[in-house]
Amino acid sequence: METALRGRNHLADYSGEYKADLLLNAFQIGAKYQRYIFSFNKFDVGYQLNAGLILTDFYLDEILIIYDEEIVNSGISLDNTGLFIEPMAKASYNLFESVNINLSTGYNFNLKSDLEFYRLQTGVYTNWSGLRFQIGIDYSFDFSAR
Repeated sequence: METALRGRNHLADYSGEYKADLLLNAFQIGAKYQRYIFSFNKFDVGYQLNAGLILTDFYLDEILIIYDEEIVNSGISLDNTGLFIEPMAKASYNLFESVNINLSTGYNFNLKSDLEFYRLQTGVYTNWSGLRFQIGIDYSFDFSAR
């Protein structure tokens, strides 16, 4: 799963301008375990547990110009690797033999992790924790012997 957040702060008047472009990316890599505990006709209800790594990159590009003179023009890149665990409740509807539509909700717990600048600690932290809602389509491969 990928998450991206962008921001821009731009102020300008007759004396100059300040512009800051921010980009925060996160890539989530992990494993999922799911189990259904209740079934009725084509409906299944259960839980799933996701856990793994979150790889985060932060980019900041700043420009400060005063009376046509460039005072600051800098770019900064920070990154880190954090851990997450995500318990979820899941409901599923079986459309066909191997195809399900599912709806899940849960909470992502992200352990606090420091953004680094060339392996130096910065004191800037990421926290991707929060409520999650998911809707999706699953396709199951049947590897059982026939």
